[in-house]
Amino acid sequence: MNLSPHTSLCRGRYIVQRGLASGAMADVYLATDTQRAVYVALKVLRSDLSLDTYFEEYFRREAAVLRQLQHPNIVRLYDLERDGALLILVMDYVAGPTLQQYLFANKLLPTSTALHIARALATALDFAHMRQVIHRDLKLSNVLLANNGAILLSDFGVARVAGSTTTFASRVGTLAYMSPEQITGAHITPAADQYALAIVVWELLTGRRPFIGLTPGLTATTLAERVVQEHLYSPPPAGVLPPKLTAPLMRALEKRPEWRFPTCTALVEELCKAPGVQQLTPATWLQQLRTYTKRSGEKTEWDYPVLTPKPKRQIAAWVFGICLMFAIVTGIALNILDNLNRQTASFATATALEATAAADRTEAAMLLATSLAPHTPTPTRTETASQTATATATPTRPPPQQPSATTRPTNPPPPTATPPPKRAAATSTPLPPAPLALVDQAIAACGAQWETDEKCTNPSLASHLFLQAAATGDMYSMRSLGILACGHKVEAENVCDRFSSARPWLEKSAAQGDIWSMLTLGKLYCGSAFHNSPGRCLEPKPASEWLLGAANLGDKNAMYWLAWVYSDYSFAGDACTWWRRAADLGHETSKDPLEWYCL
Repeated sequence: MNLSPHTSLCRGRYIVQRGLASGAMADVYLATDTQRAVYVALKVLRSDLSLDTYFEEYFRREAAVLRQLQHPNIVRLYDLERDGALLILVMDYVAGPTLQQYLFANKLLPTSTALHIARALATALDFAHMRQVIHRDLKLSNVLLANNGAILLSDFGVARVAGSTTTFASRVGTLAYMSPEQITGAHITPAADQYALAIVVWELLTGRRPFIGLTPGLTATTLAERVVQEHLYSPPPAGVLPPKLTAPLMRALEKRPEWRFPTCTALVEELCKAPGVQQLTPATWLQQLRTYTKRSGEKTEWDYPVLTPKPKRQIAAWVFGICLMFAIVTGIALNILDNLNRQTASFATATALEATAAADRTEAAMLLATSLAPHTPTPTRTETASQTATATATPTRPPPQQPSATTRPTNPPPPTATPPPKRAAATSTPLPPAPLALVDQAIAACGAQWETDEKCTNPSLASHLFLQAAATGDMYSMRSLGILACGHKVEAENVCDRFSSARPWLEKSAAQGDIWSMLTLGKLYCGSAFHNSPGRCLEPKPASEWLLGAANLGDKNAMYWLAWVYSDYSFAGDACTWWRRAADLGHETSKDPLEWYCL
């Protein structure tokens, strides 16, 4: 987001209110149309791309496509504007969540709700197909759910007119929803949108996409290549959907486009014919949307102020009022300053007298101490006052003991009101073992596989020793206690047997700056399936917070996984930023999603 609130665009026609979303190519803002007194959405091409003819063509193509598509289920385009270096699409503002946000709040949807949404999308897609327009990037984040109940298809940036030739790469879109013919660069037909619609319906019903790179027997090493193999060769997973809906979706997900339904509406009609499927009424759907809006705290369109032209006022009245207010404020300020100066002078005088008296008392005390210890040199008045000022500024602490070769330095104890009693030489007590010695003993108790495979042969003794070391603030011991609670699969498979017991120790270690603990906490909150292949993170909020902490400290793996959390929940711009940072730091795995999702 580059534009700040109250930014004026197009010669004052549009006033930016706030940012709405950020993508790989453009940012979207809520703005005021001052001529029509309504809110609009401004889709602004990123400033670093706006002067590139390659990306400008994408923007102009989206405007040309939207001009042809005036439909109740497609976001309306008002105009294409240029303001200096900024290229702007002026579109209808839709108050409400994206389908991605709505699904995230509900995990999965009832069959009637999913098919109600699918019917609206199928109607919009078939309308576009009748005008020879293929969307090519249908996904949850490109579906807007208006608070008035409308379901709107948006983002035609990579749409293509059927039969047209283009110099742009054919393989564009979002990999998780791309049809086999899109991936291979073959001829694209409306059946490609039907394939993506089937994946959307699958995700609404199950909470997961059918192709996420987890099919057994895949030979590819990177995630992108495994997903490509699934799209091209693997059937969707069986036994996931309700049996009555399996056959129509399996047909819509056929590898060859000619084997799919003739239209998207035909697919939805076949799904609605399944026994037991009930139709959702518009009133029920609107009630579900309003329940979500109240739960999430999102503003509805009637929560925004009504925009009306401001009445004109007389300039002379404004000038007189401003001058009068300035005179009143100036008089009050001068009066306050005069009182403050008097109080400050009195306070300074009193402070000086108190300081002189304190110095005299200190000098008297030092002379008394000198008389009791005649061989101690007597400090001067200046030195005494300086020492007194220093003592009042920062409390004195006894000097720390120098650590030995086998001990770690620890913070000295805080000063006490009375000096500690002197110890007899013959009755000295032994010191507790140093933390480093405790850690070495704990590692020895675990055995040789502790450092490599996190396997501990004597966990009871090791945990006892790690507990003693952790009590001294040892970060490694805190992390080790978390690993012992999780089990030996925490690093290899991101599995924790007792996360409730391990979490406090990992959080203590992470709070001291342990990057490994931050990364592990983030992935444990997401779940083991997210670790094996990026799917839906189970608890994205705490996971993103820990991953962000590690990423800000420069950890490349944390940047990679944080980007997947953002990508899976419609923060494409942030996801691409972190993948790009990780790739720039030499993280090879980040280059695949950067290529596929951040075109």
